[in-house]
Amino acid sequence: MNQIAIVFGLIITTVIGFGAYTALAPLVTQSENRNMEAEIINVVNAASEYRWVNRNDAGLAASDFAILVDNGYLDSELYDDGTNESVIETDITASPGAATPSITYDAGDEQSCNWLLDRATTGKWANVDADHATNACATTTLTVIIE
Repeated sequence: MNQIAIVFGLIITTVIGFGAYTALAPLVTQSENRNMEAEIINVVNAASEYRWVNRNDAGLAASDFAILVDNGYLDSELYDDGTNESVIETDITASPGAATPSITYDAGDEQSCNWLLDRATTGKWANVDADHATNACATTTLTVIIE
């Protein structure tokens, strides 16, 4: 009799555990996406400010993510060169001085990348050229163009 109760209890625990996982998994993904979005917006704004302040600087063409950190546009305690430094420990790159200034961000998976792209191209983010044809997801890597 006790064995039946134990087996029945294990089955109920398994069903409840699976149900809880199924119900809560989207919340984890949504929270992670919001953290990534906040980080990208911060990097985009830093790159945009850098472009504005240094608009006549001939060295802009060679600028990268590290120049944003080295010049105080991004927190040096959080970032160094953008390699394995995102909130999900993936890469962030910036080219604020390029002819087409951009930010690339490895979102970790296609679903998150597409969600972030949708947010960027529907005008939710300031300082992003929402209509630019180069805004895209290449598998997991988001590319957005800075205004």
